[in-house]
Amino acid sequence: MARYELTALSYIAAVLVIIPLPPQWRAGNISILSIIAWLFILNVYRGINTIIWANNIRIVAPVYCDIGTLLWVAAIWALPASAVCLTRYLAGVTSPTHAIIALKEERKRFWFEMTMCVVLPFVFAGLHYVVEGRRFDILEDLGCQPHIYFNWLAIWLVYAPSVALSFISAVYVCIAMYRLVRYRATCRRLLADSPSGLTTVQYLRLMALGLIEVVTDLGMNLYVLINNLKLVHIQPSVSWAYVHADYGQMRGFTNASMTPEVKIVNIVASTIPITSAFAFFFLFAFGQEATADYKRLWAWVKFHIFRIDRFSMVGEHEHTTPQSSVGYVAF
Repeated sequence: MARYELTALSYIAAVLVIIPLPPQWRAGNISILSIIAWLFILNVYRGINTIIWANNIRIVAPVYCDIGTLLWVAAIWALPASAVCLTRYLAGVTSPTHAIIALKEERKRFWFEMTMCVVLPFVFAGLHYVVEGRRFDILEDLGCQPHIYFNWLAIWLVYAPSVALSFISAVYVCIAMYRLVRYRATCRRLLADSPSGLTTVQYLRLMALGLIEVVTDLGMNLYVLINNLKLVHIQPSVSWAYVHADYGQMRGFTNASMTPEVKIVNIVASTIPITSAFAFFFLFAFGQEATADYKRLWAWVKFHIFRIDRFSMVGEHEHTTPQSSVGYVAF
């Protein structure tokens, strides 16, 4: 049965997650931009997959699958890493010494976040080849998926890093919340004096996003890992040749060939990017910066598309104003 509801939700999520992009771009927060980019990529990828492989497991577009599975594996690192960068930043902002060290640390923070959110995800995706038993798998209605030969090395190379990143994010969240409670009386002053320029509302929005990323990333990775341990079991690690014996193969799995437990795991993994994108939209799409952008966009549309000139409207209004409504002078 085709999953067209996933198609619609994936594309809606992809659009929603980029709506708050302009103010985040101006702020130059690499971790937030990384979350936007990776959620957009994952949702567009899932939306395309659910169309191409609706009710079938045909081996089509293998190069597309190679690129898509590479990005999917890279996102396994990138999203928790983005959460680490975000929560680390939030923990630092409420530090009493942040205003002193932030200016000289800004460049170091930029390169740290670029490395964590852009460079290392592709290094991580390259390491996936070590435990990549097949080129990719195709699931009916869900499309191509990365294949992982589930042995002890896969646990340490693929699952453990993302779980560790999520735990690090959780620690930073705890530090940030502790400082927020301890310095609640001076929190606004700390934020105002900080070069970050964050308001209390903006800080709380970022904190909520950090919590959501920690919960979804950690929960999803542990859920998949535990289910693999129950359903797949740990495979033997005989040799490199043994693990990669079927590397050139591309296998398809129909819905009938998958157990209900496997289907549930795949559906849950497919919906996490959607729910994360919706959560991001509701956190940032209605802020003061975003609504100001909407007003500017609407003014541009009225002027350039509908040819409504607000200055001419003001002039017309003044021209038709009754004489009796003017002429009073207050001293």
